[in-house]
Amino acid sequence: ADTTLHDDINTTGAQTYGGTLTLAGDVRLTSAGSIGFTGSVTGPHALTLVAAGGTNFGGAVSIASLDVLRAASLGNATITTSGAQHWRGALGLIGNATLTSTGGGLLRFDGAIDGPGSLIANTAGATEFGGAIGATQALATLTTDAAGSTTLAGNVRTSGALTVNDALTLARNATLTAGSGT
Repeated sequence: ADTTLHDDINTTGAQTYGGTLTLAGDVRLTSAGSIGFTGSVTGPHALTLVAAGGTNFGGAVSIASLDVLRAASLGNATITTSGAQHWRGALGLIGNATLTSTGGGLLRFDGAIDGPGSLIANTAGATEFGGAIGATQALATLTTDAAGSTTLAGNVRTSGALTVNDALTLARNATLTAGSGT
């Protein structure tokens, strides 16, 4: 069923949203369990997620900004924001994910990112990877767009191509290992 949210929600159990979730205001979802989205998430507002059991995205997201304070997993997901995306916990790529900021917002990943899926990061702004990528399980591929910049602060391992199309900065020593690519 489709759902429209105007206000914050705080639960002791899991939250699952199927169908289309429309944000009618800036919303913070907090759960002592997990938060799952099996359908799409839309609306010109910010979404903040705090889930002790992690957050799972399985569909398309098109919102103003996204802040995920704990671990998350992405199926075959396309997440588009007009502003920033901040992924503060570990990120598991179960499927292939495309994360885009259409307004040149920051794409920031504080934690480890593991595969087996692929990740495409698109922004005219900065993309910052603060943790290891593919340390536990290699990503299939990792690609950044030509606009903006990319900062890596950890090792990167992919089974396929590792393609950084924009300016690259290494925040510390890092080993980049790719099955193929640049």
